[in-house]
Amino acid sequence: MQSTLLLFGVCFVLGCSGAKDPETSEIPPVSSSGATPSTSSSQRPAWIDKRITEFQNAPVANPPRAIWRCEYKNSVVYYFPPPCCDQYGQLFTAEGTLLCAPDGGLTGHGDGTCNDFFALRKNVSLVWQDARSYPAAQAVKSAPVH
Repeated sequence: MQSTLLLFGVCFVLGCSGAKDPETSEIPPVSSSGATPSTSSSQRPAWIDKRITEFQNAPVANPPRAIWRCEYKNSVVYYFPPPCCDQYGQLFTAEGTLLCAPDGGLTGHGDGTCNDFFALRKNVSLVWQDARSYPAAQAVKSAPVH
């Protein structure tokens, strides 16, 4: 719970938009000891492992990247929360096809094509979360005022 509050606090301080109703959109909190994947790499689709490798080879996002597995409209889907600041969250089929953006963007409500995702999802489990720390020195860099 503390990790979730810290994550939301950092996002708020850094100006990440996409205000969501916590009652309908909050992904279950990760334990304070860190994320424990619910599936081993041998149980995950290969495209998920490829995305994890891409995320690990990129700079740490703020908030750190995560992948969630859940059921939505009787199908297994994978939800990638938005990394920050007006970017879309992404919802993929089990085969890796992009379904929609349930949240994020300028309004925080995604692309409008799956507004019911947070209300209808079931059996939510964490697949992976980047355990790297975001460098504090890079957390906020303001443009110079002229």
